[in-house]
Amino acid sequence: MRKPQISGEEGFTLLEAVVSLAILSGVIVTIIYSINYNLKTAERLKTLSTATNLAREFFQDMDVSGVPDMREGDFPDRPGFRWRLEMEDMSIEGVKKLKLDVTSGAEAVSIETYRLTQ
Repeated sequence: MRKPQISGEEGFTLLEAVVSLAILSGVIVTIIYSINYNLKTAERLKTLSTATNLAREFFQDMDVSGVPDMREGDFPDRPGFRWRLEMEDMSIEGVKKLKLDVTSGAEAVSIETYRLTQ
């Protein structure tokens, strides 16, 4: 029976292993950065979507109960979200421009609409 001969060219050199680890760590860092960026973007979009829905609900409630006396306030069921209402008379008799800003932290949504007043 013959013994296999071991030559010096089998396996990886230390340099090859170090280069492989450097490439692998670069890929891992890039993947982690991408996941983190996507999570932040998803959270931002969730906040903007919630603010938009709150603004729409605010205008729907205003259709039922009328224009509120206050011009700014909080949403009791959504902590961290605030609203601010601006009203402006238009050149047409009985028409007002309403601008509602809904904010949460650094994010803000602004919606404008026109309403007939009596």
